[in-house]
Order: sequence, then C-alpha cells, then structure tokens
Amino acid sequence: MNNFINDLNTLKELISHRLLHFNSTELNGEYSSLCKTFSIKNLNEFKDTTATEQIILLVGLAPHIRPNYFDSIIQEHFPQGGDFPNSVE
Repeated sequence: MNNFINDLNTLKELISHRLLHFNSTELNGEYSSLCKTFSIKNLNEFKDTTATEQIILLVGLAPHIRPNYFDSIIQEHFPQGGDFPNSVE
C-alpha cells in the first residue's frame, strides 16, 4: 500500500505541474521521468505499460485509495473555487 501512496504523491506532483501551467499551449513529455518512479509498473500485470497508461491507471485508482484526492489538489491551486480561469489563446 505504501507503494501506491508514493505513486499518488508522484501523480500529485504531475497534476500540480499541469495545473500551474494549464494556460501553456506547449505540452511536454517531462512527465515520463516522473513515471519512472511509479511502482505500479513493477506489478506483473502492468510491467509493459507506457507512462501514459500508468498515469491513467493511477487516476482511476486514486479516488478509491483517497476519496478526496483530486479535490485537495485542485483546492491548492484554486482556493477560491469556481470555474477555471479562461485559457489564453
């Protein structure tokens, strides 16, 4: 279970990074280096998954491990709540 908690902490870093730069028009592949630390890839069923697939798996599992997982991350970046600000185009 500690491995999944570590994975969720890494996923939080990734989500926080994207929320900080969500107005950015450039998408980069820097998340791949973060995904190298995911322990989910060590499970036999997931050993051949890509970084993107690992993220999707963790996004799906996160609310089952920590029910308010996404709420807490979003509230850190948008403490006033409400809609996301308009993106710059």
